[in-house]
Amino acid sequence: GGLLAGVAAAVKLKKGAQTQVIGVEPTGACSMHLSFEKGEHSWCEKLDTICHGLAPPFAGKATYNHAKAFVDQIVLVTDDEVRVAVKRLYESGLVVEASGAAAVAAVMAGKCGDLDGKKVVCTVSGRNISCSDLNSILQTVVS
Repeated sequence: GGLLAGVAAAVKLKKGAQTQVIGVEPTGACSMHLSFEKGEHSWCEKLDTICHGLAPPFAGKATYNHAKAFVDQIVLVTDDEVRVAVKRLYESGLVVEASGAAAVAAVMAGKCGDLDGKKVVCTVSGRNISCSDLNSILQTVVS
């Protein structure tokens, strides 16, 4: 949530309110999404995702409040959608851990609405993926 909140603040303060900022979380660890729905920082009762970097058990109060001020919406992606994005990024020359591919997964899966004619920026971060996990994704995801 901290990276999202910080990037969202920078984007909104530089580009203005007309620029949409969309956060992305895995369905198996959606504490910020739950927080947005409930209107307060919330806990995720069960964590089950390959996106370990996006799996805190709760959205912190300060982080939630900051995100709420600058983020337009939070969308959810499945682990399978993230795997597809990891493979696509690898085929483009980037080695990215599952958490770092979540934003690309959301765009590829059509979770961010109609993007035709719009400038789209995805934060792609993190290379903390083992060779065996990457190999598994590359061999099991059908392009």
